[in-house]
Amino acid sequence: MTSLGIDVGGANLKVADSHGNFKLLYFPIWKKLDKLEYQLRMIRDEFDADKVGVVMTAELSDVLDTKVEGVLKIAEIVSRVFDDIYFLDLNGELKRYEDVLKKPRMFAASNWIASVKFLIEEGWKYFIFGDIGSTTTDLIPVTDKIEAGRTDYERLKNGELIYFGVLRTPVFYILPEYGVPLASE
Repeated sequence: MTSLGIDVGGANLKVADSHGNFKLLYFPIWKKLDKLEYQLRMIRDEFDADKVGVVMTAELSDVLDTKVEGVLKIAEIVSRVFDDIYFLDLNGELKRYEDVLKKPRMFAASNWIASVKFLIEEGWKYFIFGDIGSTTTDLIPVTDKIEAGRTDYERLKNGELIYFGVLRTPVFYILPEYGVPLASE
């Protein structure tokens, strides 16, 4: 049996195991939410996993009405597939499913926390971590601790979250550069 880390993203599922294996699956959650449980079962069986750590950004997908609904839905699906589950919160702490139910907002868009926490624990200091996703880019300033806002709203307000990604950059974000005023609608 092995341990897994899973990033349930809006466009991709990323899986890494405790033996150094990695898998990236294009999995547009806005089209395939109803297939997430099946895909996670396939991953569990392929990796013979008994323990899993989870981060997520898929809760922000258009297919879910609210961030809270998204976190709870994803956590519920993961809990149907795996027995020994830990979810990473915005403070960088691993928590159980019951904690997600109590404070779901603490687990929204937690993916970048894992990478930054790893680098800090490896002794890195005074850097800017860039996380380029399918829709957004996070720019996370670090000293001997994370200096960025924890929520998307805080990072957006601070210029640490940019709506510019490699797959789904919103048109309204780039067209104002060319003098075309657009709203996100």
